[in-house]
Amino acid sequence: MKILVVDDEKNIVEELIELLEGEGHVGIGAGCGEEALQSLRCIPDIDLMIFDVNMPGTTGLDLVNELPSLTTLRAEDHKLHTICMTGSQDDNLLKRMLGFGVDGFQFKPVDPDGLLANVRDIAVQVSTKKLSGLEKEALIAKIERQQSELSKVQRDLFKSQKEGLTCLALAAEHKDVTTGKHIERIGAYARHMALCLGWTKQRCDLIEQAAPLHDVGKIGTPDLVLNYPGKLSDEQFSIMKNHAKLGAEILGKSDSPVMQMAAKIAYCHHERWDGTGYPRALSGNQIPPEAAITSLVDVYDALRSIRPYKGAMAHAKAIDIICNGDGRTMPEHFSPELLKIFLTNHRQFDIIYKSFESAASTEASDNVVDLKSDASQASA
Repeated sequence: MKILVVDDEKNIVEELIELLEGEGHVGIGAGCGEEALQSLRCIPDIDLMIFDVNMPGTTGLDLVNELPSLTTLRAEDHKLHTICMTGSQDDNLLKRMLGFGVDGFQFKPVDPDGLLANVRDIAVQVSTKKLSGLEKEALIAKIERQQSELSKVQRDLFKSQKEGLTCLALAAEHKDVTTGKHIERIGAYARHMALCLGWTKQRCDLIEQAAPLHDVGKIGTPDLVLNYPGKLSDEQFSIMKNHAKLGAEILGKSDSPVMQMAAKIAYCHHERWDGTGYPRALSGNQIPPEAAITSLVDVYDALRSIRPYKGAMAHAKAIDIICNGDGRTMPEHFSPELLKIFLTNHRQFDIIYKSFESAASTEASDNVVDLKSDASQASA
């Protein structure tokens, strides 16, 4: 322990320090109360103060009275123990010292064996406290390591889940030769709409992963129908409509929150606000909000994209059709609230579309460079 010995008699300070250091402690001397306070300010990890009561200037009583003001300088769990030395037998003095929380009394002339016994008791308390603190620190460090490891596992699981969902979406979308970056854009559009609606981050994350699975039911749609270059016959359209129910059946078999949301989206993303959609002709708030969001952004992206029956449209043209209709797409198909938010933030959707187009162009350029490099190496 670090022990501060305070007495205005120099020889007593020196003798006690020699006694304490013989027990393996670190002794620090002070010849008055003011010097003791200075030592306590400069050395906040002192464990024990042995002090005389009757000193000129700052007395022992003054000293212990000042100790509470030094608590901010010490670690929260580092208690300063105290032993009072006095030649007085005054009961009132002893009671006052007890009121200050002193740990022991030594009457002068100090008995070395009695003092060391008192010091050893306090040393046990200090050692136990320090050991407890070390154990606490070790436990905290262990918990922090475990949390860090758990965070990594969670990040890896999230990444694996996201990759798995993307693969599932691609399995359906690869049946449609014209989709390109469609599924990735749908997730980005849906997330932005959810943010504009004030959804929580967790819910925004869910719809970003779930929305791209909206057409997973196309796995069961014949290619001749899916990629038919003209207007579908009633029979063909009836076959096409089955993809909504099939998608919900595929995705609904999982208890995962992402898959549950994706199942709602798959089943209802072709429903229309005015009740003219399919497969159940739902209307208004009967349509789950995640499906209503996906429906709107899916139409926007379809208008912007090349399809077997149409070319790609500019952003302004797509917005005009969504606002004013073209017979096939009408504004009453969409939630008025979502439509208002979409139009208020329409430029952001153009930015999202172009960012994926730019990424696709860069990827294509990289592939061309790789092909040229392969050709050069082959010719060499």
